Amino acid sequence: MANVIRYEEIKAILPHRYPFLMVDRVTDYNVNADPAWMTGYKNLSSDALFFEGHFPSRAMMPGVLQLEAMAQLGGILVFKKMNLELNCGIIPVLGGVDESKFKRTVYPGDRMDMEIKLTRIRGNFGIAECKSTVEGELASSAIIKFVLVDPKKEG
Repeated sequence: MANVIRYEEIKAILPHRYPFLMVDRVTDYNVNADPAWMTGYKNLSSDALFFEGHFPSRAMMPGVLQLEAMAQLGGILVFKKMNLELNCGIIPVLGGVDESKFKRTVYPGDRMDMEIKLTRIRGNFGIAECKSTVEGELASSAIIKFVLVDPKKEG
C-alpha cells in the first residue's frame, strides 16, 4: 500500500500557503530505501495567480515554480527522512539548484507529477535528484540542495 500524505499534513510540514504551496499530494515514499525517494503531484488550475502574468495569451508555468514545486516535495522527503514531528517549527529551505533543465512546457490544466531521490543527507543538509513529468513526458529536472532551519535558533 502506498504511503500517501494529504494536503493538511503537507501544510503542517511546509510553511508555504496559497498561492505558493506547490505540492497537492504525496502519492508514495520510502525513507528507508537507498536512496530514499518520494513521489507527488501538483494540479495546475487555470486560475492559479501566476498564470495571469506569465504569458497570459499563452499561459505556462514558470520554470522557477517548477523548481520550487520539486524543492517543496524534496523538503517533505528530508523532513520525513529525519523523522521530525509535525509542527516542530523546523522548516526545509531551498539551499541551491544545479543542472536544471526544462524539456516540456507545463500549461493550465496539467498535472505535474514529481519524483525525488535523496542522494545525500548529512546533519541538516540534503541533496536530491528531482524530475517532473506531465502525461509521462519529462517537463523539468534538477539537483536540489536543502537545509533544515529552526527559525527559533536563528539570530
